[in-house]
Amino acid sequence: MTNTMKTQRKQVFSVIAGLVVLSALAVQTGFAAQAGVEANPLREIKVPSGVDITSDAPGSKVLVFEEIPSSVIPPDREVILNASNSGFSGSYSGAGILGMCFRVRSDDGIIPGTYDLRLGVTDSLGRGGQWIYENIRFEGAGMWATNTVCFDRRVGWNMNLKGWSEQEVDALWADTLNNVVGVSLTLQQRGRSEQSYVLDDVILFGEGYMPPHAKLAVGLLNNFGVQSLEDLDPDQLTQDSNRDGTSDVAAIAAGQDPGLAITISSETGGVAVEWPCVDGMRYTVLRADSLMGGFVPVASGLEATENGIMTHVDANVDQGQGPYFYKVTKSW
Repeated sequence: MTNTMKTQRKQVFSVIAGLVVLSALAVQTGFAAQAGVEANPLREIKVPSGVDITSDAPGSKVLVFEEIPSSVIPPDREVILNASNSGFSGSYSGAGILGMCFRVRSDDGIIPGTYDLRLGVTDSLGRGGQWIYENIRFEGAGMWATNTVCFDRRVGWNMNLKGWSEQEVDALWADTLNNVVGVSLTLQQRGRSEQSYVLDDVILFGEGYMPPHAKLAVGLLNNFGVQSLEDLDPDQLTQDSNRDGTSDVAAIAAGQDPGLAITISSETGGVAVEWPCVDGMRYTVLRADSLMGGFVPVASGLEATENGIMTHVDANVDQGQGPYFYKVTKSW
């Protein structure tokens, strides 16, 4: 059974013991992040007593927390596993990196007390910090869960930024993707029983490497503003934006762009163009005098403020003339 419920983050001195962190190397001069780079092999920096670490195969790690007797105060168990290459550090924006995927398995079905993905960053002023993503999936005992996480703030990346405006947070996130110094996966032992977790296929995706599940996540994000089918409502699951008989979800799953169905109508003062939109996406309206002629932009940088329908009135047309042909393109 998929467990999507999260427990509240425990304090440092909680009775829940044990912490595992998978972390990338810090930025080094002359190195840059690369899509398709795998954390392979992983090497231990510190292994305290009570945690056993082995490998099933190159690039995987089996993490076993030993049982904690009821007569013993739960110890602080922390393990740091570092990627052995520098492909996880640098400018993600410049390298065209869109996200990260990995597989995780709980052999006994116990969900960790804390589990999250973190981006360690320095901004343009040299200040450090961490963005945290908490929506990691686990399946039932002994079952692999493939996690695909887009590096887009809307999917659930957060940082403690009290008092910051939305514009300031957006600017910091953009700065983050130009200055990533590490990626970490955190797991925390729950309770006192022996527990076993396996990590595998830890890899960045983007330009040059995009597995099918990553293509689906990116496609859903571009068209619906979410990265998982579980986040879509029934109407979105059957939506057919370009009215070609194939749902948007089916088109995205097939690696296609479902496109936009636009509606054109005459309005006082111009021609009204309507289309379905996604929060945060920017749109460009283009017009041509004939289907054989070139389309030229009549409005660009139109940003959606929520999911729904956008309208632009093109006033730079001669009433009674035409015909005019329109199309709408989207971008971030």
